[in-house]
Parts: sequence; structure tokens; C-alpha cells
Amino acid sequence: MYPNRYQLKLALAKANESISNTFIMNTKAQFEVIPTNEIISGYEYVHHFRNCDPNDLYVGKKASEDDRYLDEIMNEAEDQWMRFIRGEIPAYPLAGQENISFNLSDSFPDIKTRFFTGNPTKDL
Repeated sequence: MYPNRYQLKLALAKANESISNTFIMNTKAQFEVIPTNEIISGYEYVHHFRNCDPNDLYVGKKASEDDRYLDEIMNEAEDQWMRFIRGEIPAYPLAGQENISFNLSDSFPDIKTRFFTGNPTKDL
């Protein structure tokens, strides 16, 4: 198991961008875009990329065709996956209440929360 760019493109392309979504990488290194209102407790993720508002262009066909965006996601996913398999970070429970990460226009949005504590919900 390892993050896969093709699987990332498929996950983004098939996501319904007109609704609120939560974009994660699960404990099997699979990218998932989950409608926020369909999140069930007990689900675990390795990395929470962001919460996506309707029509914010972070998911959907256009997002899946943006090579720079895909590069940013893959770089962060590969780093977080390696940290996870080395035991440096745990799997986190997905509750649908994950904080929206900092909105950095030229950097990946979840970097700042990860680098402070490794816990995406603690720093905000």
C-alpha cells in the first residue's frame, strides 16, 4: 500500500463538488472524498487534507486535472504515509468535526496544523 496518483485523480474526479466534503487519506493509503453529512463514527484516517465547501474547486473534475494541486497532495500524502507506517503518527478517528486547516494560497492547506503537533484538531 502506498498513495497512488491515479487513484487520487479518480477520487477527486468522482466527488460531487456541489456539496460539503471531507478529503482524507485512509489507513490503506487510499484517497477518499466523503460527503460530510455521510461521515460515520469509527472511521479512521492517516491524513485529513481539508474540509471542502460546495463549489470551492478543491474536489471535482477541475481539481483532478490540476497537476500542481495533485503534486502538492501527493507530496504531503507520501510524507504522511511514511510517517504513519514508521509509527510516528497514529490513525485518527473521523468524526465529521475536523477543523478546516489554514488556507494558504501557495502551499498545501493542512501543513501548518501537522507541523505544530501532528494532531489536526489540536492547534486550531
